[in-house]
Amino acid sequence: MTANPNPQFKIFLSAALALILGGCVTSLQPLFTDKDLLFDPALIGIWEESEDTTWCFEKQNKEAQDGDKAYRLVVTQKDVASPMLAGLGKLGERRFLCLYPDLEELKERKLGDLYQTALIPGCLIAKVTQDGPTLEVALLNHSWVEKLVEKDPKAIRHEKVEGRIILTAPTEELQQFLLKHADKEEVWEKLTELKRKQPKGFSAVRSQTAPHSQPLNSITKPLPSV
Repeated sequence: MTANPNPQFKIFLSAALALILGGCVTSLQPLFTDKDLLFDPALIGIWEESEDTTWCFEKQNKEAQDGDKAYRLVVTQKDVASPMLAGLGKLGERRFLCLYPDLEELKERKLGDLYQTALIPGCLIAKVTQDGPTLEVALLNHSWVEKLVEKDPKAIRHEKVEGRIILTAPTEELQQFLLKHADKEEVWEKLTELKRKQPKGFSAVRSQTAPHSQPLNSITKPLPSV
């Protein structure tokens, strides 16, 4: 086994943990099955949250057949990147994103097999709406879910690990849970408004799979329910 004290890796890992631990709810199971996934080319491009924070969506594999609906998303905050894989789907009349860490980024840092085996990819769930050049994203509110399961532990299957709520419900139960609560404002974190940033020369034609990205379905395969 090998270890890597590379400071760039430490920065990357800190950014990834900040995204996950910053009041977000993680699900062990995917929100969507393969048949639920959508691909909307309008999502492709760079979206600006602030002067130092951007979200860049690319088609994960431009050479794949039309059935490939996965995105690669890189969220950059003050020059620190969080590479993710994203699946877009629709439940009822609303669209949602399921966001996973791109674990291939860790493999490039030559971490030991034991370390990599211990990593379990989790899904962050977000509600998303797009109106022309504006994209609005809101993550599932950890405080709301925490209060809900304290009041009714059977509201959705879960575990509490070091103060974090980890959803363990299977995909169908997750979908029913969101359909029941999605229209409640308090269910979601503060809305993040992104504006399309269209740099010269950027187009969907340039969107391509990063050579290190794994297929989305390789990490959306359901895990055994707890």
